[in-house]
Amino acid sequence: MFDRKRTSLYEVTPKVTKGSGVQAPKFENIFQREAYKMEHQTTSGNGSLKYDTSGNVFVDDFAAIGNYRKPREFAEVSQTMERLWAVDPLTAIKEAVYIRLITRNPKLFTGKKLGVQRGQGLKSEFFMRMIWLAINHPKIFKKNLPVFVTAGSWDDVFEILRLDLEYHGAVNKVLDWKYIIRFIVGGLADDNQTNLVRKYLPQIKPSKKCTSLRSQCNNFIAKKIVKEIFDLGEGEGGKWRAYKMYREIKASGNAHKWQQAISRQDYKNLDFDSIAGRALAKLASSKFLENHNLTKAYEEWLAAKPVAKFTGFVYELFPDNDCYNGRKTALKPYQIDTVNKQFMSLIETAKQDMNRKTNLIAVLDTSGSMTYKAAGLEVSAYHVAKSIGLYLSYLLEGKFANTVLEFSNTCLMKEWKGDTPYEKFTKFHGDGYCGTNLMSVAQLLVSLRDKGYAEEDFPSGIICISDGEFNSVGRNQSVFTAFRQLLRTRFSKEFVDNFVMVLWDIPNGYYSSSPRPKFESLCDDAYTFYMSGLDPAGIAFLTGKTPVESIPKNALELFQAAMNQELLNMLTL
Repeated sequence: MFDRKRTSLYEVTPKVTKGSGVQAPKFENIFQREAYKMEHQTTSGNGSLKYDTSGNVFVDDFAAIGNYRKPREFAEVSQTMERLWAVDPLTAIKEAVYIRLITRNPKLFTGKKLGVQRGQGLKSEFFMRMIWLAINHPKIFKKNLPVFVTAGSWDDVFEILRLDLEYHGAVNKVLDWKYIIRFIVGGLADDNQTNLVRKYLPQIKPSKKCTSLRSQCNNFIAKKIVKEIFDLGEGEGGKWRAYKMYREIKASGNAHKWQQAISRQDYKNLDFDSIAGRALAKLASSKFLENHNLTKAYEEWLAAKPVAKFTGFVYELFPDNDCYNGRKTALKPYQIDTVNKQFMSLIETAKQDMNRKTNLIAVLDTSGSMTYKAAGLEVSAYHVAKSIGLYLSYLLEGKFANTVLEFSNTCLMKEWKGDTPYEKFTKFHGDGYCGTNLMSVAQLLVSLRDKGYAEEDFPSGIICISDGEFNSVGRNQSVFTAFRQLLRTRFSKEFVDNFVMVLWDIPNGYYSSSPRPKFESLCDDAYTFYMSGLDPAGIAFLTGKTPVESIPKNALELFQAAMNQELLNMLTL
């Protein structure tokens, strides 16, 4: 279905087919469990024992989110949704929305503002999952549309329509356009939503100016909205009057005042407070402010702000000067100040509702594979890992505060040097780049224990930010298992049993063009967790206040905690 984009809007395409689902395994005894593990054994790129599944389809998918930055074909997404739907339809929808959810305090259609809701902010994967839902379960799709918009934006609705046209054309559309167009018109009539809808209304242009497929699609959608709102009457005059009124509706929205000011070249009245966080970062990092003599005004505005809003990914804030392509980026003072204040806004959000000590230390993989581009990105996997590591260091307390562990063949403990996030990030450079010896991290912790560090001074766990391609520790043992065994030689049973081990997967193309998670254990093994994606806000489910009564004790409970958020709980079948 969504296998290729069209060359013409009116090209005919075949009808839809459906697939089947797969249930997660259940174990009646230890022998079944071990047999299952043996059946699913695989190896990392460096030969260590791994498993190709956690034993739960949702945990498997949760751990694969980092791969979804690179858009997948609809057929592959459909297979994923069919597997998940066969096990638990509601949770399948929840996870799809979690993938799209922008970490922030979202506002419901009623105007009520929620507490911080955390997700991964990925668009393409969400769009394809929603289209699958709209095709296969249209009633469920329709009743949950307001939640979908709240998790992302109104532009998501328009994007789904554009994708339908781009792949199927005007003749063979597969979505319920009548319902979706009326939903958009309803948003225009809603006082709480109208400005947000107007912001994303597609433009109407003369047909001769719509030379690209996307511009043709935008024109098509806009004309459908016009037809729903206005009585076009007879003749061309009624149509053109309706088009004029539509353009007035779009131009009158308050949500895009700053874009309007720019389009009028009214730069002196540009309200920086009205600019969205990611857009602000792009304006500040470009030559826009300098070209329009706005630098001084911007600096004065920024100086008055303790933080500057930002809803993007941490890695986007920093120049990729570790990209190994010879490119170096030097920022101006006001650009550096923007980075620092937007970074601190992310930390401020992370600490909201936090009610317990954060004591997990970041472990950065500095092996050679991490110098390759992260899946779906133009920056290195190491750049992403380093930015997440810095983020986590601001949440780390105790005697290891402001430190990070890095490993390749050996492990080093380093301090973040500098007074600001930008200084710390740019002054930090990884060492090594040969091998992926995670056991060196355990060896370092053991050596520190031998030097007299008290057990209570150590972090309560590690967050290993890596592609997971660890060196082998033997044919019959995973690296995480060997890691705990080594800790047991110097630490108490209680400390080791409760020691948190998180594998944060940053996939890249070194070992495969389509990397997939490889697990160290099954989903119910204690205090072993799997995460992925670009937004580290999900760490809050381990270290901050979560909607569950107890701290997650395994990978399945972590996934359940991520799904148990106020907004996600509004979804229904």
